[in-house]
Amino acid sequence: SHLCRKGNLVIFPQYQADLRELATVYSPNAAAGINDALAWLEADKKRTQPERDKFALAGHSAGALVAANLASEFEKYKLPKPKACMAVQPGVTEGLRTLLRKNKPDWMEFGNTPEGCLLLCVYSDSDNITGWWVARRIFMESTKVKEADKNLVEVRSDAGFLFHSDRIAYRDALCLLYTSPSPR
Repeated sequence: SHLCRKGNLVIFPQYQADLRELATVYSPNAAAGINDALAWLEADKKRTQPERDKFALAGHSAGALVAANLASEFEKYKLPKPKACMAVQPGVTEGLRTLLRKNKPDWMEFGNTPEGCLLLCVYSDSDNITGWWVARRIFMESTKVKEADKNLVEVRSDAGFLFHSDRIAYRDALCLLYTSPSPR
């Protein structure tokens, strides 16, 4: 509601029917939802009109993967060119992590994120689900985005823990640190 009160139009697409849905359909489903919503809004000029030149994507966890993939594959999905993409604690479960390091599915494609897109990848120092790996991958593989237009941020808690399901914005005693893209 904060974004809407500031005058922004927010579309929250459903990208999975349930938890059994395969990750391969997340991006196509989200793109279809976004395109349907844009078409519906634009069909009646009495409705709030989207400003396609101010299109941005954001997501958390699997939604962060979807946001980053849609930013990279916006042309494939016939989406507006993104001005910004924020991927917060992006990732997959440990079981998929090993598989993904060997085989890169097309929904883990980030190399086409366009120049001019502002990119923010955020992970937690103690995320017990996703860790740092996918955030760093999105950051490193978004090679068309200029270094000055992207940041990889590690959120640290002086309480000693910040789990995947915790709301980062509401935690006490956080320190945001810029992290270099060098390997750990």
